[in-house]
Amino acid sequence: MQMPNEPIVGIDLDNTIIDYQELFYTIAFRSGLIDKGFPKDKQQIRDFLRSKDGGEDDWQRLQSKVYGEEIQSAELFDKVTDFFQRCKQRHIPVYIVSHKTRYPGRGKKTDLRKAAIAFLEKKGFFSDGLIQRDQVYFEATRKEKIERRCKRIVKYFP
Repeated sequence: MQMPNEPIVGIDLDNTIIDYQELFYTIAFRSGLIDKGFPKDKQQIRDFLRSKDGGEDDWQRLQSKVYGEEIQSAELFDKVTDFFQRCKQRHIPVYIVSHKTRYPGRGKKTDLRKAAIAFLEKKGFFSDGLIQRDQVYFEATRKEKIERRCKRIVKYFP
């Protein structure tokens, strides 16, 4: 059991562990939503799509593809596995707390949480012992995500 003064890490999944920049560009281009040469920047793609008539729906369908059926093509940020390995070596528990609904609001009804777990499995997080499955939490809202992190921290740091 963790002692009160020992460190504990809570980390987000999307855009912290998983790097989607290239994937958002690839899927948006392949879907005809942007032209070749558009910046490979998720924020710029989002802003561009939302500025168009009906663009919010396009943006949500794009997110559905990227976070769901196409997530296996995403990349890890550089040094993420090094960070998890160092935490493991130092016996510092790491928890992934993600704001991720089970299903997207638009697009194909893919279980986004299962897709994320499959991504982590593919990248060796569980088989290499970097993290246990019960150290991954998905919350439906940002508020619940923050509360989950706070509960976890309060439990160990009275």
